[in-house]
Amino acid sequence: MFLCFKAEEAKVKILEVAGNRVDNKSKLEVIRQEEKIIRLEKEERKKEEEAERLAKAKVLAEAAAEAVVFASDNIILLLALSLRTCNLN
Repeated sequence: MFLCFKAEEAKVKILEVAGNRVDNKSKLEVIRQEEKIIRLEKEERKKEEEAERLAKAKVLAEAAAEAVVFASDNIILLLALSLRTCNLN
């Protein structure tokens, strides 16, 4: 598809440079192909950005989960120490 577009675009440019008349249909086709390529590039960029956001969210979720485990471990340890202190008295 991309090579066909480039060939059509080159044909239009050559005709224009040579001073020949280029039909509007050919120009319109080149414009449509350029717009299609731009749209596909934008879609690809959006997909990449979404993948990056998901990766960052995963890292944050994992870090939050580790923080919860760490905090709960510390709470359990403090409770155990408190019970032990109570039992010693």
